[in-house]
Amino acid sequence: MTGLDPVQQESGGPTRQAARAQRPSAHSSPEVGLRIQLSQACDTAVAIGALLAVFIATNVGRMPEGFRDFLALRVTVKNLVFLTAFVIIARLVCRVVGLYQWRHIKRRRSEFVRVVVACGVISGAGLAFPAMSASGAFRYGAVLYFWVTATLAMMVLRTIVRTLVAAPESSTRREAIIVGTGPRSLQLLTELRDTRPGEYNIVGFLDTDDHRPPGALQGSILGTLDDIESVLMRNAIDEVFIALPIKSRYADIQRVIESCERVGVR
Repeated sequence: MTGLDPVQQESGGPTRQAARAQRPSAHSSPEVGLRIQLSQACDTAVAIGALLAVFIATNVGRMPEGFRDFLALRVTVKNLVFLTAFVIIARLVCRVVGLYQWRHIKRRRSEFVRVVVACGVISGAGLAFPAMSASGAFRYGAVLYFWVTATLAMMVLRTIVRTLVAAPESSTRREAIIVGTGPRSLQLLTELRDTRPGEYNIVGFLDTDDHRPPGALQGSILGTLDDIESVLMRNAIDEVFIALPIKSRYADIQRVIESCERVGVR
């Protein structure tokens, strides 16, 4: 596990587990905006291309004499309306799951998880095609093929976009949470704001139920230590600062580290 500072002694400062990923500002970085725009174009192409590819592949044996005639028979106003609606739904699903929000797609793992979810939901919408197919040319098995094809294609295209359009390191800002609500947490928060201004956005704090936070942190509590995995998944956190005393809270520190490893924060 990379980026983990040694746990310090009771009198020492807080420890942290840091992720390598950084957050470019979507408002100040043209590269980030370009990557999102290219991703949108790729997603649209995948929705159309995967649907047509699966449809043709599952009907190869049923083609009439001419391939052009086969396509012409199915290019109707009704089918074009269905296809347009399907693409609009696909784009909406991608937006809802966060595939066009930089804080969700800056890390490859987070982006790919959302791709799988989005393609699954889009495939559910695709069930309308076999349900409304009078000829039976579009079968229910094709929906599963679409899910697999669209997921792989979207991952490949987004990887290409990620490679070609790299976010500049100079515009990065890290999302972070602090584990602990005691004096160490307040000290760490003050140090980050004073010595590294603009480098971190502290999303909030986590601690156990039996540790009541001071008034200054009341509005920033994200939950308990049992909630850490869900918090990391919802907020795409880059770094987790552990501000707990080693001697009295060692078991809690280990729990936090193990939770971070499970969700891919390294």
